[in-house]
Formats: sequence, structure tokens, C-alpha cells
Amino acid sequence: MPLVSSDNDFPKSLNTANKQVKMAKKLVAEHLGSPSKRIDRAQPQGMFSRTFLVTLADDPKSALGALVPRIQHYENKALEEEGAWVYCMERLLGKTWLQGITSKGDQGRVTVSKSVGRVFAKGYLEGNSTSALPLIRARLEAMIASPLQDIQPFKPQIQTHLDNLDKFAQLPLWVSHYDLNEVNVLIDDNCEVTGLIDWELSTPLPFGVSFGRVHTIAGEYSGGEFCMHDRFEEAERGFWDELLKGIPDAKVRRSLHDNMGTLLDCFVQEDPQNEVGCSKVTVRALPKFLTYRIPFARGDEPRYRI
Repeated sequence: MPLVSSDNDFPKSLNTANKQVKMAKKLVAEHLGSPSKRIDRAQPQGMFSRTFLVTLADDPKSALGALVPRIQHYENKALEEEGAWVYCMERLLGKTWLQGITSKGDQGRVTVSKSVGRVFAKGYLEGNSTSALPLIRARLEAMIASPLQDIQPFKPQIQTHLDNLDKFAQLPLWVSHYDLNEVNVLIDDNCEVTGLIDWELSTPLPFGVSFGRVHTIAGEYSGGEFCMHDRFEEAERGFWDELLKGIPDAKVRRSLHDNMGTLLDCFVQEDPQNEVGCSKVTVRALPKFLTYRIPFARGDEPRYRI
């Protein structure tokens, strides 16, 4: 997937904002049968696309209450021959977490963390995770085979997960977001989640493996270092409390595994043909993250052992 740094990275037919708006109007009229009342450029923009918010003249049904937008591919052979593809995504109300949290302080992060926990409490798919094992095995094997120097200290732990992979099949299969972060979570003025976007690389994972981002849901990176705010523990415990409170099955609540998810989040492989990569900032924090224990497992002990 080629990086889009500027409009000039698009084919000639789409290499200006005016051309993109004109094409958006044309495609909406063709596929939705409605003229466009208004077109706005979404902020922030993605790294691999240009997104426009189209308000239809016939006022389509609201997407309120739907946390995951519907996305449809609009086939256009002329554009595809030039190397451009068009998708229509249902607009969800709210601002990105990054934008909406401004001026809310630490309390805003606490509220968002709790709301994210409530959302994922509804993520049960199946009673076991057998169907997810081939993908996880392939990713772990790619990590073991990788010559990446940053990954070498963690290979014994990765191998342990690989050797015990069948145990993960016993965990419930759960909705997982590949890149849960401050630009993919939408929130309202009260910091409650209104939507989750950017699902294209996401696949279901064993319960808990999908929550490796808990560190940066409650905390953040600043200046290349992992930082915990004064109310970090309140945000982190709030996430788990709301998640587990929303799961009625006690057996499911006990069958949690967060540690492997932390590794999968750090060493990424977006395509089986691509090499394993990582962020230097994330690798720096990984030894600390791997000592993490969730609240009901650690009791009153520290959340990180180092």
C-alpha cells in the first residue's frame, strides 16, 4: 500500500483537491443517486488515502449507535487503471480521541478508557479461538525468523508463546482492533466512544490478546518515552473494570491473556510478504510492558514489575 504524503502522489486525474472533490461528487451521484450538499476534507487524513465527508442533499439515515462504519468499494475501472481505488465509508459522529480530548485533562483519558472497555465487553464471537491460531502462529514464526536486532532479546518469550499456542485455542474468540489509538477512536463531548474506524487489518483474536494496547489507552508516549499520568492507574483499572463488568461469564473473565498481544502490537507485520518491523519507541518500552499484570491478577501490587 503506497504512502500518500501529498496530493501529488495520486494519479494525474486526482492530484489536486479540486479534482478529488469533483470525483467524489461524481461517484456519490452514480452510486447513491443523490447530489452532494457539502463536501469537507476529513481531519486528520490517513497515511494511505484522502478522505472526504460528503453530506447528501436527501439527508440519509443517521449512523448514531453504530460503532463500526459500513464501507463499500466503488468500482471505477478508469481510476483503478491509474492505480487509485475509491471506498465510501459511513460517517460516524464525534471527533477523534486526539482532537476531542483537548482541554479535558487526565479526567478525559479516564472517561475514554472506561468507555473503550465497555465497547469491547461486547466483543464475544465464539467459545474458542481455534480459527485464529494459523494467523497468530504465522506472525510468531515470522518474529522468530526475523533478523531484526531489536527483536533478539524477546525471542525466548516469543518461542514460549509459540510452543504453547494450543492453549490459546481454549480462549474465547474476541473482536480485536489492529491499530487502536487516538486517531481511530471517535468520542463525543463527554469523552464517550461514538465509533471505531480503520479496521482493514483487524482480525479476531483470543480474548485478552487483543488488549495489548491497554498501556497507551491509559498512558501515552511523549518525547520517545512511555509516560504514565497522575491518574494512569484510575484509567487503566477503569478500562478493565468496565470490560470485565460487561462480560457476564465468569469463566471468560478468568481466561485473559494480555502479554502476547503486547508482543504482537510491538513487532508488526502488515502483510505476510512483508518483513517484521517495529517502532524504536515501542521497543524501548517493551521490557516494562511485558512485566504488566492486569488489576485482578496483581491485587495491590505494582502494575509493572520494573
